[in-house]
Amino acid sequence: MRPTTRFLLLCACIFTPQFIYSTAASAAPTAKMMANTCAMCHGTDGKAMGKMEELYGKPANKIADELFEFKQENKGRVMAPLMNAYTDEQIRMIAKYFESLPSKKR
Repeated sequence: MRPTTRFLLLCACIFTPQFIYSTAASAAPTAKMMANTCAMCHGTDGKAMGKMEELYGKPANKIADELFEFKQENKGRVMAPLMNAYTDEQIRMIAKYFESLPSKKR
């Protein structure tokens, strides 16, 4: 193998993983990805089963207000830690995601 080929392979081995990692790590989560956290209790489509509150059909500002209340008042064993993990902008994104779901009947 020629020295220039070895050098290029060495450079590729050193710099490629750093480039791939930095690109993947910088991708911001989408609203849908963050809303998946809610799916276990509130359903993937916001149509909860049982006694859980439905998020489906609610306006984004109402959902966001409720989520901010959990965060600010440290309210609820499950909801407070979940909401504290999100920024205010991410909470608004989640609320808008549920508001944007198509309106189909069960």
